[in-house]
Amino acid sequence: MPLINDGYELADLQKYSMQKLCDIVIVAQYLGSLNKEAISCMEELARRRAAGDPFNYEEVIADGVKKLPDFKINLKSKFNIGFDFSILRNIK
Repeated sequence: MPLINDGYELADLQKYSMQKLCDIVIVAQYLGSLNKEAISCMEELARRRAAGDPFNYEEVIADGVKKLPDFKINLKSKFNIGFDFSILRNIK
């Protein structure tokens, strides 16, 4: 089953396990991206809760985010890795 469809949107959320939906939300929160996808996953989790599923996805997401290492990038110190900025001096 593909994770995304040709329109670069999550495909068939109803077929995903609760854990997979939580994992997508955790990654979105960690990276600060995939907001649309995270919202879709949260909506699916809420639909399942409303249908009677007792899975505690809030706790799973909170615990998952806590387990990840700090993700902080100092762009000034990372920019010299793999790119020679001296070539930019010749661009006008």
